[in-house]
Amino acid sequence: LRSISLPSKSHPSTTGIEEALSKVKAINTTTGSSESILMALASLEELYSCTEEFLKIGSTQRVMSSSDASEFMEEMLDGSLRLMDTCSVSRDLMVETHEHVRGVQSCVRRKKIAGGNDQLDVAISGYVGFRKNMRKEAKKLIGSLKKIDGGSCPCSGQQDESLVAVIDAMRREVSVSVSVLKSFLEFLSGRQSNIKTKLTSVLMKKKDLREETKNELESLDSAICCSRDDLQNKLEEVELSIDGFEKHLEGLFRRLHKAYKSRCVSLPVRSHPSVGRIQEVVTKVRALGSSSLESRTMVRDGLSGLTELYRCLSEDLFKSSSETQQALLNSGLMDKLLEVSLKYLEVCGGAKDSASRIKKSVVELQSALRRSKKGGEFSLENDMDAYMASRKENKKEIKKYMVMSKETDACLESSVWRGGDDQEMSSLVRVMQETSVVTCFVLRTVLSFLSSPKGLKSKSQHQHKGWGIVMKLVKKGIDHHNHEKGFSCLELEAMETEIEKLVTREDQEEEKEISEEISERIQCSLVRSKEVEAAMEELEEGLEGLFKVMIQARVSLLNILST
Repeated sequence: LRSISLPSKSHPSTTGIEEALSKVKAINTTTGSSESILMALASLEELYSCTEEFLKIGSTQRVMSSSDASEFMEEMLDGSLRLMDTCSVSRDLMVETHEHVRGVQSCVRRKKIAGGNDQLDVAISGYVGFRKNMRKEAKKLIGSLKKIDGGSCPCSGQQDESLVAVIDAMRREVSVSVSVLKSFLEFLSGRQSNIKTKLTSVLMKKKDLREETKNELESLDSAICCSRDDLQNKLEEVELSIDGFEKHLEGLFRRLHKAYKSRCVSLPVRSHPSVGRIQEVVTKVRALGSSSLESRTMVRDGLSGLTELYRCLSEDLFKSSSETQQALLNSGLMDKLLEVSLKYLEVCGGAKDSASRIKKSVVELQSALRRSKKGGEFSLENDMDAYMASRKENKKEIKKYMVMSKETDACLESSVWRGGDDQEMSSLVRVMQETSVVTCFVLRTVLSFLSSPKGLKSKSQHQHKGWGIVMKLVKKGIDHHNHEKGFSCLELEAMETEIEKLVTREDQEEEKEISEEISERIQCSLVRSKEVEAAMEELEEGLEGLFKVMIQARVSLLNILST
């Protein structure tokens, strides 16, 4: 009875977290010095150690598993994943920095012993390029951190006071984590936009040694750009800082991972947020199959969507938390994914080569038409034979890649994966299989686009079999209504129709002199051929962009397998 009359109080276990929070806040990271940031990272480790213990308490789990806390838990899990991703990428940056610094150190030592300026210049050039990329990556991560800090939902006044206390402590923990990691990333990016700017600044002002803040990376940049006399000392200072950052970032990542797993106890297993974004892109690409867009637009949009999909895979999902990467390894699909990615790369490259060959043959046909227009006699027989031979050879290659894409998709679809009832793993496997389906759909759509029409016949005689092949994907959930209209490169079809009329007219002419009507037909054929050339160039660009991101996705998979 007495306890009922007492006022509600905050969760008693938040005391340890409050003390750890105060300790982190007491460290002034705004100075940008490596010492203060190292101290803050060490304090963050201690903070998440307290959080881990706090989340294991039964009363805490009951509070956080209540229906009122579901929205907050979603917020915390998303924030935790972003923090882990940021910490993981930051750790990788430190490892790479360490490698570059050691490489420069080695060249400096060799130079002292037996010359070797060329090797030193190469090593320094590599370091300068890496620093430029590091700055870009750091700025990208800072942008990601801002999303965490600004995404909090307000607490309701009707919520339990214990829950409010827990939410407040957790949000402040995330806030200080963002602040510390942001300071670290700003340390990496430096105050100058790039090393060339720094070089100009130093040459204008000579050397300003009165800076209060000590940033070893910036000092090394200055030494590299201006004077290499004390380069060895600067390299040693940077190496010491990097050792500390590597150690604390590794420790912080482990603490974040453990805290994340503890939070997951209160919620059903959920997939990585990247899965949702990937599924949105998959849905968008699938929708093209039921659209009424013209062939060229559909191919362009399909390639654009597929490029976006593989960019999400390579930049988000495959480089996400170690937990997601482990789930991919445990799925039993890694070997198949690597095999499939190689096959699709071959199909994509083959499609690009086919587009290039068509463009080349069309350009040659343009030259023949221009020569005929200028000359006194008109004859396209030899040129048309060469064009048709090229198209026939191209169609054989396209047919081969059609079969390969079909077999590749079937290979992954029939694969057995190990996951049981694991929801996260099931979600990842489904994403991989859906990615294969839409990849097959888009690439075969491109190949159908390139393989039609079937030679120089009248428009009514064209056989649109390419679309019929793509229609077999209907069983996988891609609907293609109105497929009776056919699916081909309308520009190519129009050009070949015009040339056929031209050749027919040539046969009917008793004299080989170019008449006014033939001259008009030549001009019309030239216009159509330029449209085909533009369509093929557009297709080449789209396939080139897709090929690059598919390679990036494959490299990311190989990195997961190797680490």
